[in-house]
Amino acid sequence: PNATVRFSFTSQPLGGMNGTNDFAEFTDSLNPTAYFEVALTPLSLIQLQLDSIAFTVQRSGTGIRSYAVRSSLDGYAANLPASISPANANLGVGPGNEFRIVSDANTAAQNGSTVILGSPFAGLAAPVSFRFYGWNAEGTGGTFSIDNVVFSGSTDNVPEPSATTLLIGSLVVFGVRRRARK
Repeated sequence: PNATVRFSFTSQPLGGMNGTNDFAEFTDSLNPTAYFEVALTPLSLIQLQLDSIAFTVQRSGTGIRSYAVRSSLDGYAANLPASISPANANLGVGPGNEFRIVSDANTAAQNGSTVILGSPFAGLAAPVSFRFYGWNAEGTGGTFSIDNVVFSGSTDNVPEPSATTLLIGSLVVFGVRRRARK
């Protein structure tokens, strides 16, 4: 870490070009081994219903210009749906659901990075992890920072098993163990 009170690191994948806002000129892509990770673990007998993730992003003058969020539900294979809310002229979304810092000169903290989570994130009773990736830095000392990460959603109690579900295990009848048929 290179900053206090926020997640911030240097040595992000290079590929951005100083002084340009034309992403077609950028040369790098996401490095699957360079990320911040957050894990959410539901309490026993609780299910998570996750709706969205919102966070603040910041870069130094030679920091990252592209970033994305992925989850453990698909083995971190695809970027989650990116959007900017509330609207922020300094941020954008590319065709692969990657976020973009569109103004090269801006190094202030930027609010509005939002990931909308769908039905795969409903009824989660097992841990789920999220990774925040940054790339297209303009220099090796450039930084990528995230802060104020907010997960929105709700919790529900795990439903009680039905009587039918309880009978699918094994039964003991007169001291003889028998397997129930499905």
